[in-house]
Amino acid sequence: MASRPPLLIRDVAEADLGAVFLINQQSIPAMNSLTMEHLRWFAREAEYFRVAEIAAEVAGFLICLPPEAPYGSPNLRWLKARYEDFLYIDRVAVSPRHYRRGVATALYMDAARRARDRYRAFAC
Repeated sequence: MASRPPLLIRDVAEADLGAVFLINQQSIPAMNSLTMEHLRWFAREAEYFRVAEIAAEVAGFLICLPPEAPYGSPNLRWLKARYEDFLYIDRVAVSPRHYRRGVATALYMDAARRARDRYRAFAC
């Protein structure tokens, strides 16, 4: 039986944005469409924007924002009105080629580890 290639979690790079865009678009209607400019904004402003990579291919991504982010999401505004100290999960998506391989779970766990010392809660 062949072993699966390992899953690597790393910070997003400009070169990943095309793959992230495609994965996001494949996830519609579960999440809204984005432009490349939106993705570049997230790359600059997000507290957490990391990708999961399998065999040198972007398999999924997770984007989180701090409460003070200048972002117009009604979900983030709702959370800001009720809570002070949280990391907002804006979106997580996995390429259909990599479903059922633990990609989203690995991204959530990584984000939780990174946020644990700075925020009291994870919210989405």
